Amino acid sequence: MTTPMIRMRNVTMIYENGVVALDDVSVDVGKGELAFLTGPSGAGKSTFLKLITAEEKPTEGLVEVAGHDLSRLRRRDVPYLRRRIGVVFQDFRLLNERTVMENVMLPLTILGLASGEQRRRALQVLAVVGLGQRKDATPLELSGGEQQRVAIARAIALDPAILLADEPTGNLDPDITWHIMKLFRVINARGTAVVIATHDYDVVKRMDARIIQILKGKLPQEVVS
Repeated sequence: MTTPMIRMRNVTMIYENGVVALDDVSVDVGKGELAFLTGPSGAGKSTFLKLITAEEKPTEGLVEVAGHDLSRLRRRDVPYLRRRIGVVFQDFRLLNERTVMENVMLPLTILGLASGEQRRRALQVLAVVGLGQRKDATPLELSGGEQQRVAIARAIALDPAILLADEPTGNLDPDITWHIMKLFRVINARGTAVVIATHDYDVVKRMDARIIQILKGKLPQEVVS
């Protein structure tokens, strides 16, 4: 059996104010798997994602990502781990003073790739999300759906093994939401493990994918569509 891309064993997360975000959670996400992380607001979905990116450390339990035990990961090695993880946010987090191309190139610039390679990769992922023709536009010239597609292109520019999306369609209308979900399916078909946190059950029901349900920090059951 291959090592899961994401592995949690008996993970509990209690914040300093006493809030229990996750309670004895054990779950695996395999290489190339597409999974929806569902549950109401405050259920623990965002904490789940933050543990994967090492933004948070669990109070108890084991978190492994791409075969690495995060409890043993040195602080200086965290950026290297995050290069293998793309993250898509609900609020896009694009730089409005930069073009679409420059936004997508940003993680490639930080990585120190040659300018020609940065441009090649940026054009490649913009083609994947269908925005090659808008590369010179700024985010303020784009619709909400187009901005989200730019954010997705930026997240996959480093060809991550894992793509995390935190309520990626919360501000989009139903037609655009469905287009974005089909885009995640395309990215997943390239071999990327995709975890999408959402409370939009209508979207989840339309997708043929695994469902990881969180209620009050627990995984009461897993539902497979």
